[in-house]
Amino acid sequence: MGTVAGRLGPGGRRRSPRPPVRLIKTIGDAGDCSSVPEPGSLVDVALKLVAAFEEEELPSLRAGIAFGPALIRAGDFYGNSVNLASRVTGVARPGSVLCTEPVHDAYGGRVRLVLRRGANRLKGIPRPVPLYPRRPLS
Repeated sequence: MGTVAGRLGPGGRRRSPRPPVRLIKTIGDAGDCSSVPEPGSLVDVALKLVAAFEEEELPSLRAGIAFGPALIRAGDFYGNSVNLASRVTGVARPGSVLCTEPVHDAYGGRVRLVLRRGANRLKGIPRPVPLYPRRPLS
């Protein structure tokens, strides 16, 4: 269990996220999580995990969070919001949490908006997507 994903799952050095956040699956050094019905708890968990990995001098995590409907089949999630979260993660910098505008709007005052990163073109997404880096309120 030396991989980053191994440390996040059951039995890893980092405990699995607590409800309503749920670890859906791990793929290599990646983990997919969900938070139903709202993204606030997922943002909290992502910020805590990024900070914890930095404190332990582990490889930097990056998180991309999108909000929207998804289809659940055999314990896995599918849909545009899932694909969007994957694309957002792909452009996030190491050690960062990057959110889409609906996450920003739903989560508003609980974390500070660092700055709007601007609209990004993401593979397979027809329109540029505004993205927002997040950090905890201090």
